[in-house]
Amino acid sequence: MGRSGDEALPREGYLPCRYTQCGRTPGSTNSATKRGEPGSRSGFRHPHAAGFAPAFPESPLDDEALRPVRQALDTILDGHLPYPAMVVRPHGTLVAANRTLDVFHEGVDPALLAPPVNVFRLALHPDGLARRVRNLPEWGRHITGNLRAKLVRSPDPSLEALLTELEGYLPPTRVECANGRL
Repeated sequence: MGRSGDEALPREGYLPCRYTQCGRTPGSTNSATKRGEPGSRSGFRHPHAAGFAPAFPESPLDDEALRPVRQALDTILDGHLPYPAMVVRPHGTLVAANRTLDVFHEGVDPALLAPPVNVFRLALHPDGLARRVRNLPEWGRHITGNLRAKLVRSPDPSLEALLTELEGYLPPTRVECANGRL
């Protein structure tokens, strides 16, 4: 029965102590990343604030080192032809798309297509795709609801500003009674 450490069931008021938590070893980038910021799904977002260099610096997709990644993404996108396909960053920034996506650009305000294109803005903006969506209030609330849930999990001022903007584009939701009158 001689369990110890992490295998032991903690008694009330007792939590097993790991070395890094007790201060027996110095912290590391890994321990700073594991602790993370409250509500952050991706861990500690700024390791340099803790005195560490970022483990994986961000590089643009057209960087020479990422050419194999870009070729793989292009192969996947082309594999979806004749259907539209795109690669989108978490806040909706369009990274890449196949040529069929151009059909969605017809009649859209060119300002919405200027880089960096945000697909959520393109979809819900009155001068974007919104005028083509018959059930815009419901569909738009689906998009903003998902973004709001993401914001709860990972607070981010830029996402909050985008969400406020997108919600401003949506018309009020209609409520219908059983007899068809409100």
